Amino acid sequence: MARLYNLARVRTATTGTGTVTLGAAVAGFLTFALAGVQNGDVIAYTIRDGNDSEVGFGTYTAASLTLTRTVIRSTNSNSAVALSGAAEVSIAPSAQDLLTSEILPTLA
Repeated sequence: MARLYNLARVRTATTGTGTVTLGAAVAGFLTFALAGVQNGDVIAYTIRDGNDSEVGFGTYTAASLTLTRTVIRSTNSNSAVALSGAAEVSIAPSAQDLLTSEILPTLA
């Protein structure tokens, strides 16, 4: 299961469907590093870019401030959303994270 951290939400200038380079925190939120994400952590993420969004899991690389993307569900037929350069990336659980967690074992 992917790791979760609180209050992590950043902007990205990345375009296209590949690895995301993480930028500054959105006002009122933390960068991934300040939220406690460690190099190599696999985290649950969401991306919102205008009317497009995706949820998935990815590996965080601290040295380059990047996040790989493995999409679980998206508004692009469940493929990676083509980023415009003005997206926001958050750490947030997917339904799969909640259904398979020890917190909700009877729903799994």
